[in-house]
Amino acid sequence: MSHCLPWGASPIDLAEEEPGEVKFLDEQGEVPAPDPEIGAQERMAAWTGTRGGLGWAMGTLGVSTLALLALNSHALANWANQLPVTPASDPIVERAEAWHTEAGRWGLNSVVDRVEQAAAAMRKAKWPSAPAPKP
Repeated sequence: MSHCLPWGASPIDLAEEEPGEVKFLDEQGEVPAPDPEIGAQERMAAWTGTRGGLGWAMGTLGVSTLALLALNSHALANWANQLPVTPASDPIVERAEAWHTEAGRWGLNSVVDRVEQAAAAMRKAKWPSAPAPKP
């Protein structure tokens, strides 16, 4: 772990940084001597890249969540139907069923239907390497 503070040290104990500069620690937990080939702008770019990666990850999670809500409405409806029957779960079940119906009207459920049909056909298929059925 070359990028950690020594035991008992705090980031506040580091030497002051230039505005926009990020300092990294060496293996001994000390701020290394500045590398003349890497300036403050490059160090800042490395730090911004890390934060940019987090933004990319959050965007990816958001897009995949929306895709699952749109294309996986049957799973949402099944999950809602398995909730315990309470006054709090009734609106959830109603909304999940309504969304599943609406997604079906828009044709979004056809993807899942085609995959289920293909899986059923594969299960019924006679494979050449399969053993012969026993009488």
